[in-house]
Amino acid sequence: MSPQRTFRLGIVIAATAAGLTLGVAHAQPMPPDVEGGGFGRSRIGLQIQPMTSELREHFHAPPDRGLLVSRIDPDRPAGRAGIQVGDILTGAAGEALAKPFDLLRVVNRVPAGTDLEIEAFRDGKQLTFHVQPEGEGMPWLDPNYWHEWAQKGMRRGGEELHNQMQELDRRLKELERKLDEMQKGSGKADGERT
Repeated sequence: MSPQRTFRLGIVIAATAAGLTLGVAHAQPMPPDVEGGGFGRSRIGLQIQPMTSELREHFHAPPDRGLLVSRIDPDRPAGRAGIQVGDILTGAAGEALAKPFDLLRVVNRVPAGTDLEIEAFRDGKQLTFHVQPEGEGMPWLDPNYWHEWAQKGMRRGGEELHNQMQELDRRLKELERKLDEMQKGSGKADGERT
């Protein structure tokens, strides 16, 4: 392979890698940050934390699930429903709550003002609360949102990459033409000296 072709191939590979990295990764805007860093707080007004098996045992909660309420806003839906700091949330809408994301996912699906049943333990007693989430859910918590986001980014990034590659190809052809002219001019000059 000629040095020109090797050089051209190297530029095309580098441009392709850069285009894929920049064009696809930044083609779609990222979703905004979750309010206050506390998942679930923005719709029902509480903050939770995961529990170890020892904490579950200490609070007399089921061994396989439970989230500890660590902060609550008394003027928001969870507080108005009677949930308190120290309660162990074990289920929501009939689904077990083992990880904080479990509650976030359930709360996210519920339309504003719709009744959400949350099961909890307090002092070893099982309780049920009826909470009505406020506002709209966060679409980026739905796995389908990310699939669609990635597809849009790939399409947009692909178009941008295609346009960038066409421009690079045009520039490379111009450089090759100039290099050929320089080599031909250099060859004539060498031939004239002999």
